Amino acid sequence: MRYATFNRFEIEMPDDAVRDCSHQGRCDDDVTYWEQKIRIDASAEDIRDELREYGAWEAQDLEDDKANRQRIIRYRDWETDRKSVV
Repeated sequence: MRYATFNRFEIEMPDDAVRDCSHQGRCDDDVTYWEQKIRIDASAEDIRDELREYGAWEAQDLEDDKANRQRIIRYRDWETDRKSVV
């Protein structure tokens, strides 16, 4: 299991999902698939605010909540499972 910690929330993602969403080339289909399966306990506003801090999107780009969920999955470094780290 992998984790991504943000300022406002944390996401837990299976290793398979991390691999599928971070390979070279187009990951769009993989991200779309996993976005529907991963539980993100954050409001649309929190995700939008987090992405806004990256400075990579205009305000109008961040109006699409589904696209924002996919962005947060795609553009984050995933930490190893902290539970297994000794």
